[in-house]
Order: sequence, then C-alpha cells, then structure tokens
Amino acid sequence: MNPSDIKYVSKSGNYVGLVFTPHKTKEGKYIVFPDRFVKNYLYVDTVEEIIEAVKNGLGLRMSVNHGPASLVSAKTLIKQNPELFK
Repeated sequence: MNPSDIKYVSKSGNYVGLVFTPHKTKEGKYIVFPDRFVKNYLYVDTVEEIIEAVKNGLGLRMSVNHGPASLVSAKTLIKQNPELFK
C-alpha cells in the first residue's frame, strides 16, 4: 500500500475539492496526533503504522502536493476511506 492511498478531500476553506495525502516531514516521517499540540505528535515510518494509529483514534497531518500540512481527524479519515480502516 502507498501513502497516497490514504486521501482526504477538503470540503471547506481555501482548499475546497483538493485531495490531501499524508504529509511527509523533511526527516521522512509521517505525523499522527491525539490533539493539535506539537508536543503530542507521534512520528511513524510506514503506511501500516498510520493505519493502526488512525484505527486507534489518532489524526494525521496531510497536505496537497507537499504544501502546508493540515490536521485531519481520525473520524474524517475513516469516513472518507472506509475500505482502508476496517
């Protein structure tokens, strides 16, 4: 599975209709989170780790074409990608 298989389509704001995919940091990690505070971010390496984190209620930082990252909740990700989070 590829990170781009996890998608979020924005429904409001400046990015309406754009497709977000998991944001990768300069260090090559993905960020999952329990809340919006940077001190609570968890860094993971694989898509499998992302999927497990989201199943456990953690959100995911996502971006459009590696632009600024947005925080997307687990609930939203599961709703838009039900086949991935069974």
